[in-house]
Amino acid sequence: MKKIFNVYNIALILVVALVGVLTFKTTEVKAAGTVSWPDGSTATISRTVENVYNAPVVDFTYSVSTEDSSIVALKTATFGDGMYTVNPKIKNMANNVSWYDYVSSEEAVSAFKRSEILPNGFVPAEENTISDEDSDYPIYIFFDDTDGTIYYYSEAKVVYLNSDPSYMFAGCSGLADISGLSGVNTSKATNMEAMFNGCAKLTNISALSNWDTSKVTQTTSMFGECTSLADINGASNWDTSRMENIQGMFYGCPKASGTIQILGNPYYDSIFAETATAAGAQITVNYGANTPIDSIIAEKSSGSHIVKGQQVSAPSGGNSQSGGSSSSSSETVFDTKTISFDGTETVSNSYTVNKSTTINFANMGLSFKKPGNYELTVKESATSNSAYPVDNDNEYTVIVQVTNVTDQNGTPTGNFNAKFVIKDDNDTKVSNMPFSEPKDETKFGHIELTKTVKGIMADRTKDFSFSVQVDDAATNACANYSLGEKYLIKGTGVPEDGSEVTKCKSGTKDSITLNHGETATIGQFTYNNNTYDSISIDDYYKIIESAESDYTTTFKINSGSTASGRDTGSNAITHSGNIVTFYNQREGSPVTGIILTILPYLILVGIGVGGVLLFQNRENILKEKKN
Repeated sequence: MKKIFNVYNIALILVVALVGVLTFKTTEVKAAGTVSWPDGSTATISRTVENVYNAPVVDFTYSVSTEDSSIVALKTATFGDGMYTVNPKIKNMANNVSWYDYVSSEEAVSAFKRSEILPNGFVPAEENTISDEDSDYPIYIFFDDTDGTIYYYSEAKVVYLNSDPSYMFAGCSGLADISGLSGVNTSKATNMEAMFNGCAKLTNISALSNWDTSKVTQTTSMFGECTSLADINGASNWDTSRMENIQGMFYGCPKASGTIQILGNPYYDSIFAETATAAGAQITVNYGANTPIDSIIAEKSSGSHIVKGQQVSAPSGGNSQSGGSSSSSSETVFDTKTISFDGTETVSNSYTVNKSTTINFANMGLSFKKPGNYELTVKESATSNSAYPVDNDNEYTVIVQVTNVTDQNGTPTGNFNAKFVIKDDNDTKVSNMPFSEPKDETKFGHIELTKTVKGIMADRTKDFSFSVQVDDAATNACANYSLGEKYLIKGTGVPEDGSEVTKCKSGTKDSITLNHGETATIGQFTYNNNTYDSISIDDYYKIIESAESDYTTTFKINSGSTASGRDTGSNAITHSGNIVTFYNQREGSPVTGIILTILPYLILVGIGVGGVLLFQNRENILKEKKN
């Protein structure tokens, strides 16, 4: 009995010891504590665009990142695949059919948005969960039948698009609002085939402007049959260098307008079939060095307005996106912010425009395992408009100083206090983070309009009137222009000097008056002894001279041939050039009806005839004297 008791005690001691060891290990490897910011957690990012006459239309993206692995990375969530998970579940939730019936009329889902909360009484279930199995947190969906919105919710700070989001919203013919996709990280996505195919009420894709498409290889029929899609500029900055198949990407989008870029040499059959055929619609296609751009544009339908843009370089990487995404193997991006200029901002007297945003470190999910100093980097990572480049000269280091929170006995509680210091590239402490970069002057031009009057009967002091139009499409349609955009008129002796031409002016055309030898410069301004252009090379101009009786009118553009008429037609703005000369010639007829151009010859003939008659008369007088 004693022996059994001893064995029992020994076993009990071993169990207790093992529990102690496990307990010790558990307390050592504990989760990062709660972080408080008693001195505040917000900082300001500002963006100035220089040398502008009009406020730009552009989004600048800023990333907050670190290469310090001591800062705990955020937990994430990833959508399930598009075809078999997301599409059928959102349609079934809205009492629609499964994905393969997407050609039918499915109007119930009108919007896809993110929600910060779940509705009261929500019960998680398989049918309302659309995240994949590798997600740290689930993604739930619920339906608001009052307005047709599908909301998704996740505790994850960062939500990724699946590597295969193909057919994700295919057949959602009532889907008009996709704003919930603007914050989704797309750096994993490779196959976007038919993702929005048949979304007949979708009018723009601006929510997708910050998408990282650097790994995408398939966009076949991505926006096929999006019959209301008018603004495709959201795709203007996409990295398409790895795309292998873009067949029918915009098939059946008659209203589509904007600029896209096609890089590399993808399969492109029918990409623009029945595309941009509506009045005022036009797609400009920028292209890479090895892109068969002429063959791609030739795929358009006979009535499609597809024009060749300019050659561009392939980007070095995709757009940087929010939270936990890596732009390099060692860099973790915790948050992104966007500063958006919409063309309505006020331009200062120094020809700059400025906006700002606030970042909040407390909302980034930053957590720390121990006290210390940690570094974050804030930089401008992307722009939506290449005419306004990224500021690569400024980058800020945010030093986060983390200390223990202690109890009344001075014992650390496991939680932390944090405060931050911002330093610029010169290691100078600053209170905020300004970014500034001039516009790309090669993306802008101006117009020079000159008047030459000639002819014997021409009045060189006479004023000749011109109407000047600037539009954002060759068809003189103004679908995407900046509200209030104007261009300065300058010229020596020009009555309109200092006034402005208004882009896409409704109902009328701006008028300029010139006489012989005068030149009006439109869309150019001077500041600090430097001259800058202000008309985008994506725009077009047309100049028409008012009719003048007795004058023959011709014109010449740059060094081209002289053309008859008073209307230049629509011409693309270029960085250099846009020199238009109008010639007015009047030879006329005097009151006698004798044409002035032959009058000198008639006078010579008259003198000759007079001389002959005079000679004959002299001969007759001499004969009479002899007789």
